[in-house]
Formats: sequence, C-alpha cells, structure tokens
Amino acid sequence: MKRILAKLFSLIILIGMFACTNEERQPIEDLTLDTSDTISVSATLYPLYDIARQIGGTKVEVQLILPPGESPHTFSPTIRDKRVLDNSEKIFIIGHLLDDWVVSSVTDPSKIVIVDTNISLLPSSQSGDSEHQHGESDPHYWLDPRNAALISRTIANEYSVIDSENTEYYQEQAALFSKSVTKHFTELLVASESIQEKPFFTVHSSWSYFSEAFNLRHAGTFEPASGENPGPRYLKNMQDSIRKEGVTVIFSEPQLSTTSINAFAQENNLDIAILDPIGGMAQTESYQELISFNIKTLIEYLDE
Repeated sequence: MKRILAKLFSLIILIGMFACTNEERQPIEDLTLDTSDTISVSATLYPLYDIARQIGGTKVEVQLILPPGESPHTFSPTIRDKRVLDNSEKIFIIGHLLDDWVVSSVTDPSKIVIVDTNISLLPSSQSGDSEHQHGESDPHYWLDPRNAALISRTIANEYSVIDSENTEYYQEQAALFSKSVTKHFTELLVASESIQEKPFFTVHSSWSYFSEAFNLRHAGTFEPASGENPGPRYLKNMQDSIRKEGVTVIFSEPQLSTTSINAFAQENNLDIAILDPIGGMAQTESYQELISFNIKTLIEYLDE
C-alpha cells in the first residue's frame, strides 16, 4: 500500500507539472514576433532551440536546424539549412562531436557558440570504434536541468552582445527560465524517489547527466558507441549485468530504430520503452515538458 501511494503521489506531481509547463514555457510575455525588429539566431537541437526561444522572447527569431525525430548522429544539413545558418547572427550548438557538422556547413564559424560554459562535463562512456563516437566528453549535458539553467545564461549573454540595448530583458528572461527549471527539477526529484534504486538499460549512451541529476541507476547501454552493434563479449557482459541487477526494461529513443534490440529484449525478458533526449514532439514542446516526460515514462515502467 505504501508503494502504491508513493507512485500515486508521483503521478499527481507530474500531472500538475504537465498542466503548468505550457504557461511557464514563455517566461515574460507572449512570443509573437515583430520580425522587423528582431535578431535572428539558430540552434542545432530542439532543447537548445526552445531555451533560446524562451530567453529571446519577442526580440529574437530562433531557427531550428535538426528536425524533431531525426538523429544528430546521422543528420546532414541541406542547402536551405546552410542558408539559415549563414543568415544567423549566432548559432548555438552542443559541440563535443554531437552536432559539429555545423562547422563545415557555415561560412563564418565565428558565429558558432558552444553552450557548455561553466558546465562540468562527464567523460564519454562509449567504448566502441564507431565513426559516431563523441570524443572525450559526453555531449548530452543539456539533460541535467541544472545545466539548462547555465545554458540559458550563456544564451542571454550572447543576446546581450548582439543587442546591448535589451540586456536587462534577456537577463530577466534567463532568470525566469532558471527559476522555472529549478522548480521542475525539485518537484521531479521528489516524484522520482520511488524509482531511484530501480536499474534500467538504454540503447544509446544519452542518459548519464540525466541519471546523475535524478540519482537514477542507469545500469548500461546496448550500443558500445552510437550506431554500433555490440559484439559477443559485450552482449555477454550485458546479459550478466541484467541478471545481476534485475533489469526489466530497456529504453530506446524516438530517433532510433528498435529493430536491433527486439531479439535481445525478448531473449532477456525485457520490456522496450521510449525515452526522448531531444523532444519537439506533441508531449515535449518545451524543455520543461521534455524532462517531465522522461521522468513520467521512467516511473510508469520502473515503479511496479
């Protein structure tokens, strides 16, 4: 009964959070743009796009480069994308080999801003030889809400460089975004307490920052590196870990196919579910909704 009540309490918190995120996505005012008096920037991934949009408010037009549902590991910018990048006053990227395809797609690389200022980067956990490896640092730092607050300050500072007359506006927007994200983070920590000891596997190594932020037990990944299938020894180690840890579910991502894990999941009695690191879908139209969606999904599958 205690366990059921804890799960019910978590779900009540999450329902309330989903109800308010749309209001909190636009911190100061309606984001209807007067494009005759705005600056133009672009962002590679949807979470960056939404943070940049929330901070820019009515004074910035933000263009998204990577369409929702596509993987940054396999994306190739089109001629239109390159035109958008060249017309942007700033280009916000994650860096660390995740979206560095921007560098070869833009005429003026000085516009590029890697948004990792003041963020403590985790080492890459990848062990394979895939061409899509991230390098020395894990690039998925935006999935820690505390890092999102730091990203918002970096973006606000960049806006202030372009448009110094509205520095106070951008700093206020960043402060309100940080307040919103911090509130969500605090509430989600409480909501996720019942699953913090529950181990889970993921297909892709996107979830180290997220797991560290919410004290989750991310027990391992199916891919040794992005897009690389595991070899016999790696598979054996995974199966041993699954039995030892009592793992019951493996999470894929909307940007990835589950074909490669279907047989593995069946052989090891694992459920397959979806976590979304990038968002931009119906239930993840803001950064806040993205983080809430993933915690809600974990509770649904782990708190049984």
